[in-house]
Amino acid sequence: MKFRFLFLFSVFLAGSLASAERLAAGAAVPSAEQPHAIASVLKPAVYRRMLEEREVMVHASLKEGESYSYYAAMLVRAELAVTRRVLTDYQLYAKMIPYIERAAFDAKSGILAVEGGLWKFRLSSQVRFYEQGERWIRYEFVGGHFQGMTGEILFEPLGEKGTAVYMSGFKKGEHWPPKFVIERGAEIVFEFTAKRMRSYIESQKNS
Repeated sequence: MKFRFLFLFSVFLAGSLASAERLAAGAAVPSAEQPHAIASVLKPAVYRRMLEEREVMVHASLKEGESYSYYAAMLVRAELAVTRRVLTDYQLYAKMIPYIERAAFDAKSGILAVEGGLWKFRLSSQVRFYEQGERWIRYEFVGGHFQGMTGEILFEPLGEKGTAVYMSGFKKGEHWPPKFVIERGAEIVFEFTAKRMRSYIESQKNS
């Protein structure tokens, strides 16, 4: 059971950060809102550790019988354009994240399909992305595992420091796997994946 949900979360993270940049015009959601400042959605101590110590900050929380939420935040030493280009290249994730076998984006529907497997456990999810602007993406799991999960991805340029990236998600529900797995297990996978992606982005900034 533990391996299954660690796998599910690794695929989930990949899908959540995948391409919204290529959405068909009809799939975008018009909005006059502005993205939250990342400093406003993190505790001051957490934000400071992300900036000053370059820690990948992750947190997952399960309220039994009510809901599940999570976030992951990191500072990348690369400009906004490079950071966004890599993190919205969904084809890359099948190569970088273990156990992802397929990532296909349908421009007509604006839906990304991800599939993979570990031993006898299989996963299939469909995610629709809504591009709110250069620095803001919203998403919703519209089919398969995690259906009903919604979230957002924020990109924030910080001058010479680079670019801050924040991803969050939320889903209501009553039936969940063991609390340790869905909280600590998810945090381990989020941190590992984010560090690997950050290293790749920083290797591309001069390319």
